[in-house]
Amino acid sequence: MYGHASVKITLVDVNDNGPTFHPSVFHFSVKENTPPSQSIGKISVDDPDLDPPNGGPFFFEISSGNDEGFFKLDNRTGEFFTRATFDREKRALYMLGIRARDSGTPRQHSKTFLYVHILDDNDHQHSTGTLNLELNSYQGKFPGGKVGKVYVVDKDTDDARFYEVLANSSEYFTIEQMTGMITSKPNPPKGDYFLTARVSDFNSSFTSVICSVFIKVKEVSAEAVHNSMAIRLGGISRERFITGVMPRFKESVASILETNEDNVDLFSVQGAPKTPKAIDVRFAAHGSPYYAPERMTAVLKNSRPSLAKALEVLDVEVLIVGVDECLHEPCESGGCTNVLIANGEVEVIAVKGTSFASIVAIPTARCDDCEAEQAGLGCESNPCLNGGTCQVIPEG
Repeated sequence: MYGHASVKITLVDVNDNGPTFHPSVFHFSVKENTPPSQSIGKISVDDPDLDPPNGGPFFFEISSGNDEGFFKLDNRTGEFFTRATFDREKRALYMLGIRARDSGTPRQHSKTFLYVHILDDNDHQHSTGTLNLELNSYQGKFPGGKVGKVYVVDKDTDDARFYEVLANSSEYFTIEQMTGMITSKPNPPKGDYFLTARVSDFNSSFTSVICSVFIKVKEVSAEAVHNSMAIRLGGISRERFITGVMPRFKESVASILETNEDNVDLFSVQGAPKTPKAIDVRFAAHGSPYYAPERMTAVLKNSRPSLAKALEVLDVEVLIVGVDECLHEPCESGGCTNVLIANGEVEVIAVKGTSFASIVAIPTARCDDCEAEQAGLGCESNPCLNGGTCQVIPEG
C-alpha cells in the first residue's frame, strides 16, 4: 500500500548582494554662476535580494571627491545638491565616489562614480583672433568642404555668435554666419587669400571684434609626392605638431639638407599605422630639381642625432627616418618596392588659430616577381628591381 503527499519548500533569501545602481555611472550637470543650493539629479538603485527585509530603505553617501564640500547628497532619498557657485573656466569637471547600502543583515554596500559637468555661461568678453590656414591641393585638385573656423579668443566655449563677413579676397571661400565655419569651393587656385569678419556674441552686453583669416593654397605636384619621404615622430599628436612643432621641424630638415626652409614642401601629417601616439610627417625638398628621396633619407639618417636634439626640447622623439614598408620583408619571393598612393583625398587638422589640410598619402609594399614579369614582357620593361638582372632564356 502507498499514499501521496505534497511538500512545499520555501527558499529563504540571504542578503548577499549590494544595491545595483541605475545607470551604472551617473552624469549630472550644472551651469556655471548658478547660486546654490540646486538639485541637479537623483541617485537610483534597486536590489536583487528580496524586499523586505534585505533591500530598502537604502542609505547614500559621498565617499570621495568632495573635500571642499561643494556637493550634498540626501542620504535617504538620493537627491543630489550643489553647495557652491562654480566657475567653468577654473574647473569644468568633478568626479565623486558614491556609496549605497541596503537595510539587510548583514548590510551590503556598492560603489560607483558620479561626474558633475560645469556648463559654460557667456560671462567673458571675447577678443580678436587670427587663423592661419595652409591648404594643400594635390595637382591642383581639392574636393572642397569645411577647412577651418574663424578663431576668436574667448574663455567661454559654448557662446552663440554671429559672424559678419567684412572683406573677402576670393569667391572660393565663404564664412557661415552662425557657426564661423570656413568652406572652400573645389579646386581653389594656388595663392594667398584673406577674409575678415566681425564677430558678435548674441549676448549684446559684449563688444564685437574683428577677426582675420589668412589662407595659403599650395599646389603639391605629382613630382613632389613621387620624390617625398616620411619621418616617424613619437610622443606627439597631429594637432600639437601643426601648432607648435612644424616650424622647428621644417627649419631643422632644411638646415640638414642645406636648402632654404621655403624649399621644404611638407604636405602630409598622418597617424602612424600600428604605432600609438606617433605620426608620419611626409615632405619633399628641392633646390632646382627635387632631391631624390634616397638621398634625403641617407643625409637625414647620418644627421639623425642633430634632428633628434632639435626636437627633443619639444618632447618629440624621432622614431624612424625614412618610413619603409619593405623593411620587414613582406615579399616571399622577388623584390619589394614602396608605392605611395595619393588620390587627392585631404584631411583637415584644425586647432584654434591654425588649420592644415593634410594630403592623404598611403605607403604600401608592392612585391615584384622578376620571373613572372619576364615571362610576359621580356626584359624590355626592366622588370627586376633591387639590383636584380633580367635575362631572356629559351624557356622565357
